[in-house]
Amino acid sequence: MASKERIELSVRLSEKKEEKRLSYRALEKKTGISRATIQRYVENPETKISYENLAKLSKALDVELPDIAGMKQVYEDLFVTYNPDYDNLDETVRRHAYEFATIDAVYKFDDDEANSIFEYAHFVGSKKK
Repeated sequence: MASKERIELSVRLSEKKEEKRLSYRALEKKTGISRATIQRYVENPETKISYENLAKLSKALDVELPDIAGMKQVYEDLFVTYNPDYDNLDETVRRHAYEFATIDAVYKFDDDEANSIFEYAHFVGSKKK
């Protein structure tokens, strides 16, 4: 059974897709993610989505990554305003918010710059294994 968070993510993706009046084909062209995969993200909450694909969809749907990911409040608490309860937040929540902030920042670059950053990140990640 899909978690509450995954169900909510699927609903947000569906709502934004409809709001922007974008077909799966149009999203495929904008993101480079196959129509079938995007459709699974929207219609099957059990489907896992990578941060990279979530960021691509966020950009294509013209919505901030923390908003589409359902992490806006955590993101704002950690990165926009000082949160005196930072140390009490679950480590996983802090890590996810940080990853969203990092990927969101990368998507402020143009496509060539972002691709270079992702290639470098994958290279660095491969060296850590």
